[in-house]
Amino acid sequence: MVGRETPTNLSQSREFIAKIENMVERKESLYWVITLKEENSLIGTICCWNFDVQNEIVEIGYEMLPEFRGRGLMKEALKKVIEYTFDGLNAKLITAFPSGVNDRSVGLLEALGFQLEDKCYNNKHTNVTDMVTYTLKKRVEG
Repeated sequence: MVGRETPTNLSQSREFIAKIENMVERKESLYWVITLKEENSLIGTICCWNFDVQNEIVEIGYEMLPEFRGRGLMKEALKKVIEYTFDGLNAKLITAFPSGVNDRSVGLLEALGFQLEDKCYNNKHTNVTDMVTYTLKKRVEG
């Protein structure tokens, strides 16, 4: 439920990889591959993109292969990316736009402190059914 078709052949996969590489090269996205510690095979991805520098907002996106879901792996990876987004990218707000019917994704965001919002922020998605907006604000210590 990420708003795009899953590649069904090598050519489509290469096109998707080239698109991501171009976005990273143009500094429009940061993209991480998730692997198990013991292996070097891709099991999921996380990205930061849709940078709103003026308002200090960054969108995160993530996906994981079905056979690796429910193990806490995405939660572990997201915690690190959230930390990097606030501390390394100096964002004040992180947005995420899951499908509201994706209970696992919504539950994960809520477990990490994200709040459901009415405002759409800088949502660029067009193909996600029942999309909702979640945000996480940087905690100000003091």
